[in-house]
Amino acid sequence: VSGNVEAFLNYGLGNNADDGTNEFKGKTSMDLGVTYNQGEVDYMVRYRAIEGDNAADNTYKLQQTHIGVAKMYKLNDKANAWASAWYKMDTSDDEFTAAGETKNTYLPVTIAMEVQAKDWLMFRGSVGQNVLVNETEDNAGKKKTMNDTTLVAAGASLVFGDLTIDGMIGNNNTGTTPTAADTSAGAGTLRTDSLMSRVGVTYKF
Repeated sequence: VSGNVEAFLNYGLGNNADDGTNEFKGKTSMDLGVTYNQGEVDYMVRYRAIEGDNAADNTYKLQQTHIGVAKMYKLNDKANAWASAWYKMDTSDDEFTAAGETKNTYLPVTIAMEVQAKDWLMFRGSVGQNVLVNETEDNAGKKKTMNDTTLVAAGASLVFGDLTIDGMIGNNNTGTTPTAADTSAGAGTLRTDSLMSRVGVTYKF
């Protein structure tokens, strides 16, 4: 952190994963992000890259370049709203499934709100949708519109002094890539029976 600039770098030297059937031998990976704050507006850039092989020496490469802007709106002393937009360019080269090179270009816009209902309870919710730009290109150069990507999330925080417990439910499918996170197949149904299935705990010293 330096003045109005915040940055982070996660650099992986290597990793391995094996579920008994499939094996992934990861090489170096990088996740770099920079945020510049100007009042209530944040300008953001993020670059991610990962590469690995499977047991058959097929390779998988992923590069993601994201450029974004976000603005906070203070509604009153107990409620805030945010709006953000990201221009995302993702390229993957997948020999695992013989998909080859795939390019995804999309512009997700998200609107979120957080309300402090009590001193010990906060509610938040968001909705996001790809707008204007929403295109995928396969290895043959064929372009098409990506699957529906309307993502809805709701969460709550329980505050006990310096201890905060956050929980969230959402309708995104398993995964983080655009194809894995789509909701077109019905796999993104909001599941209230999985309430608080994603939980985070924060303690401020």
